Amino acid sequence: MKAVTIREAQLKDFEAIAVLCNQLGYKTESDDISLRLRQIENINHHVVFLAELDQQVIGWIHVYLCPLLISPLQGQLGGLVVHSDHHGKGIGKKLMQQAETWCRSQACLYLTIYTNITRTQTHEFYAQMGYKKMKTEHVFRKEL
Repeated sequence: MKAVTIREAQLKDFEAIAVLCNQLGYKTESDDISLRLRQIENINHHVVFLAELDQQVIGWIHVYLCPLLISPLQGQLGGLVVHSDHHGKGIGKKLMQQAETWCRSQACLYLTIYTNITRTQTHEFYAQMGYKKMKTEHVFRKEL
């Protein structure tokens, strides 16, 4: 396999990111991703990294800082997607390592991940990366 490169996302990457979002089951339009990337670009405590192979985007990771009154500064994973053709090739691991490096550079003590209880393969991946299951919780949301 050729070398995979990791770089920060740019606005021009919105269509490739949207394709990967839809592949994971998050139905979204390219224009929505374009808007969200512009919003993230203007907030210095969010970052999106891309994995590229032969100048094709094959994965992305979104991580952000989460300062809380009740705990030390931590990073939180906003999303991680690797194209299904590239699962099991270490792409997700490279993206996670980049996110961890960024969080350390921001003085985070932790990187916290919330994942759907049904994504058992994802749970195994994070465990192999050294992450520990801390708790199971309910998520409440109200439309505003």
